[in-house]
Amino acid sequence: MIAGGFGGLAGVLWAELSGQVSPEELTLTTSVDALLMVVLGGPGTLMGGVFGAAIVLFLREYLSTLVPWWQYALGGIYVLAIYYLPDGLPGLLRRSPGAAVATAEPVPAEELVPPSGGTARP
Repeated sequence: MIAGGFGGLAGVLWAELSGQVSPEELTLTTSVDALLMVVLGGPGTLMGGVFGAAIVLFLREYLSTLVPWWQYALGGIYVLAIYYLPDGLPGLLRRSPGAAVATAEPVPAEELVPPSGGTARP
């Protein structure tokens, strides 16, 4: 819901800036870039889209200065990222062998707080 609000705000700002809204501005490349931004940043995270956008824009600008066929290289990176990083870069960090992973331990029954007005059972 938050992402939809930000998407709507971005559309309003784009329409104000350009003075018009046209279907030609929304190409397949734009949709795929948005999808990759979410995938790289980690689906379900608020800041993931920001980090994913930074990575995608950096890759696009960097690769376009290196090789004339940068769009093919970027497409290969897209396919590899979607295949090997379904949880984004945060998921990769959680899966790495040296990463510290927080695990939840069960709370003993003695430490549970009884509901208000009730009594604790032994």
